[in-house]
Amino acid sequence: MKLLTIFILLITFFTLGFAQRYDENNNYIASFNYNISVPTGSLKDFIDETSYYGWNFDFGYVFDRKFEIGGRAGLYDFYQEFRRDTYSNGNAAVTANKFQRVKEFEMMANGRYFPFALGYTKPIFGMGAGFTKVTKTVLYGRYGSGEQKWVFSFAPELGFRTQLGPKRLWLNTLVRYHYSFFDMGDGNLQNFKFNFGLSFIM
Repeated sequence: MKLLTIFILLITFFTLGFAQRYDENNNYIASFNYNISVPTGSLKDFIDETSYYGWNFDFGYVFDRKFEIGGRAGLYDFYQEFRRDTYSNGNAAVTANKFQRVKEFEMMANGRYFPFALGYTKPIFGMGAGFTKVTKTVLYGRYGSGEQKWVFSFAPELGFRTQLGPKRLWLNTLVRYHYSFFDMGDGNLQNFKFNFGLSFIM
């Protein structure tokens, strides 16, 4: 929680300072997005079910109507339950239901580019980079093991932002490829994130 507070303060001070350099009106933007995550690669080998448990919050500054800089915090949860069976756990075997879970808590700086407008819609090309707290858990009944660490992550994105009636309200539709340097046993953690939400111009 302390790290999250520091991250939010740093992003806020950075965007405030940047805004004062470009525009006295300080064209800030805040976004709230619901997220659906689809596992790929080694994460899919561990959990092959789509996750419908995710959200993120963006805060940034738009300048020249074509660029946005800011930061993002998000929480995502992958979970899968396996039927009761006999599983090998190291040198022992256990008969139980098996539960596997991966949680991601991201804190990233991000930049976006809006090359042109199509009526009320703007295409988005973006890139985020920062750190993700990954928690990996395997449970056999009530017993199991877990691993948790902060790792470097990056996330290129493509999407659209569409104006909804009032000039200050926009609809976000984004797809993001999230790659974290967390060893899943047969490669690093990676997934596609589909975001749907609203942006508010302040």
